[in-house]
Amino acid sequence: MVFKRRVSVLLALVVAALGIGLWGAVGFASPKDNNGRNIDEGRTLTVLTKSRDARVVDLGPQGPTHGDMRVVNAPLYNESGKEKIGRLDVFCVLTDPADESAEKANMAECTVTYTLPGGEIS
Repeated sequence: MVFKRRVSVLLALVVAALGIGLWGAVGFASPKDNNGRNIDEGRTLTVLTKSRDARVVDLGPQGPTHGDMRVVNAPLYNESGKEKIGRLDVFCVLTDPADESAEKANMAECTVTYTLPGGEIS
């Protein structure tokens, strides 16, 4: 039961990090003029996911241990949610399980890739 709660917390943190990461990546990737200023300030990319495929690969003893993996992928849709425009892929490896009583959260390293028309944001 505790493992499922920890997995849920970890997945919620991953989803929040994805949103923040996409927001920052769009700003960083925006075209710039010769002075380093954004050419199209205020440009926003909004994507939606309707469903996702998420798996936990539990290595070693049952429960969170070093090396356990979380793998997520989902199609990305335009803002209206009607047109598929790309995909999202996430791979997380548990680096520090919350295995001591004072620890409240598992720590993981994640790689996130948004595949969109014209390129990828990782």
